Amino acid sequence: MIAAAEKKTSRDEARARFLASTPWAEASVEPLGSDASIRQYFRLIGGPHQALLMDAPTASLEPPCPPTASNEERRALGYVAMVRGPGNALPAYHAASVILDQCGLLVPSMVEMDAANGFGIVEDLGDQRVALASFTEGVEERLYGAAADALDALRSCRAVRGRHHGWVFQT
Repeated sequence: MIAAAEKKTSRDEARARFLASTPWAEASVEPLGSDASIRQYFRLIGGPHQALLMDAPTASLEPPCPPTASNEERRALGYVAMVRGPGNALPAYHAASVILDQCGLLVPSMVEMDAANGFGIVEDLGDQRVALASFTEGVEERLYGAAADALDALRSCRAVRGRHHGWVFQT
């Protein structure tokens, strides 16, 4: 059994190898907060432009369910495949971001990806947090209006049903 510190070191090395293969090889890496998953995020300062590194280790540990998997293949792949989930499939993230962008929504696009090892570099849309911005006089109403506009754009979007980057999307 590998100790937790060794796993972290191994992941840090894998992350460094990935960054070395990108235009952000010389960027400084600043840890950011995490989301409600196992993913970690880092701000990359330097390189072609400021960006975020997404570290999704389960993408390299638990395979996503391929869109064409049979019931037997899904059972063999495990829980994520049984519920037909993409897991932390970076290609599925990328496909969804392309579709949302085509609907006119502002989403961070994937600019570099190593799906097999669970690393991606995405656009950095800034660090203003909605929860904090909403405390500013008059901003909360504007934020709710923007959220309603985004939902309306999503509802009225005529995204094409079918396969995008190998993943099935339904409208």
